[in-house]
Amino acid sequence: MKKLIIGLLVVVPLLLFGLVLLFLTSLDENDIQQAAANAMGPDYSVEIGSANVSPFSREIRMGHISVSSASSGHLIFEADTLILSGIGLTGLIRNRITLMVLKMENFTIDWDDDLVAAGEGGKDGDSRLKKLALRNIDLINGNIILREGGRIKTRYNEVNLTGSFDTGLIPDTGAAGNRNASIHIGSIGFLLSGDRYRFALNDFDYSQNTGQLSLASLKLIPVGGYDQYMASLEYRTDMFEVEIENLTIAGIDDIAFLEDNTIKAGFVDIGMFNIHVSSNLQLPKDPEKAPPGLLNEKIQGLPYHLQLESILVHKANVRYSEQAGDGARTGTVSFNNSTVKIRDVNSRTNEPAVLVAATYLQNHSELNTELRFSLGDGPFALTGTGSLNPFDAKQLNSIFMDVAGIEITDGTVHELTFRLAISGNKSAGQMHLVYEDLKLKTIDKDDYRGGLRRSIFSLLANEVAIRSNNMPNSDGSVKEGVIEHERDTEQDSFFKFLWQSLRSGLLDIVVRF
Repeated sequence: MKKLIIGLLVVVPLLLFGLVLLFLTSLDENDIQQAAANAMGPDYSVEIGSANVSPFSREIRMGHISVSSASSGHLIFEADTLILSGIGLTGLIRNRITLMVLKMENFTIDWDDDLVAAGEGGKDGDSRLKKLALRNIDLINGNIILREGGRIKTRYNEVNLTGSFDTGLIPDTGAAGNRNASIHIGSIGFLLSGDRYRFALNDFDYSQNTGQLSLASLKLIPVGGYDQYMASLEYRTDMFEVEIENLTIAGIDDIAFLEDNTIKAGFVDIGMFNIHVSSNLQLPKDPEKAPPGLLNEKIQGLPYHLQLESILVHKANVRYSEQAGDGARTGTVSFNNSTVKIRDVNSRTNEPAVLVAATYLQNHSELNTELRFSLGDGPFALTGTGSLNPFDAKQLNSIFMDVAGIEITDGTVHELTFRLAISGNKSAGQMHLVYEDLKLKTIDKDDYRGGLRRSIFSLLANEVAIRSNNMPNSDGSVKEGVIEHERDTEQDSFFKFLWQSLRSGLLDIVVRF
């Protein structure tokens, strides 16, 4: 994506530069295509189906415009309509473009780093474009295609955008501190992932001078919901719903991004973050899908390094839903109204990041955790502690009934604390759990009914298999659980590994044998 942005910041300004220079030379329609071709240079071929120049309104309207690679013939850009309006004439003498309106309708950008010689066309010396300011950008019904070696890697459909852009592309010699780029996006929306998701963003602002970025809202929504999404899949793939509101990032180092491939910033402040992950175990696994990695391996797989001093999420809601292989519905576990603080996020070192969170399990009992984990390219390491306030065990039925076919009919948890350590793919630790009157019932996942056979299983479970009470003895001691688990590197994600590690400590207490 960064190569696309840099490439477009070369190709698009060159094209605009050649077109608006018409106001200093000729207004003949036949000269428009030649002017654009001259500006783009020999690496690109430009074709314009129709054009109209209005000098009094300082406007150029073009129809059926296209830009191709001269060597390969690869079509880089095409649009049914391209309008440049309110051209600032005084800045053209100094190679500075100001447009009041840039409008494109029904456009396609087809980008391939291997086929497009971005940055090689155009002119050098004093004819270079030094500044580009687009006061109003209106992109309507576009498609953006990103290729790698000729093959489509990513495609965005139904792209619509409104915003503005202002930057000094080539700083004047000796212009110390000439860092005044700004970007505003009023709204942007598009379809992605085979049109399975719709992305929407509103009120995005970035200032290079202040090093600050903000946005009002961001949404990633599955088109058609859970059933339509899962029906479109051949293999098992998690579904995500994401919503972010009131995001601010301060202390952004743009030089680190451009020259060192690093997203570096001071603090990230998020007003609200909601995420819902859904998995359908009835779908087969993808035999060609790479094994899931640990958290640091996922971070190391990103196209950029991360260096963030701190992250604060004021309110987060996290839900995980899973439909069992024989289940009729999804079971859901939720962590609501969470406050999350993370510091020292750095993928260039193995020094640990620190996460402190307070959340409400199933929106009822407060859970407090502190985790320290490495994000560098060394062996993964995590240490953590957690405590859960008293709660009614029946609150867990929203996941156990549909996923495991088990209903908790009674039980009160008085205390739950844990200590956990992960090194590579192995976990160890201790679980402390105080509870009483735990009773279970096996049920049918379809209708939640018991039946005679399941009633017998329930009786055996309550009387033989499970420990109904784990209350302090006369000396104040209770049975402690041992956390011990080894990750299946071919199947288990990091979060599944984390859950199974904690579950091992729970089962060591609750199950008698």
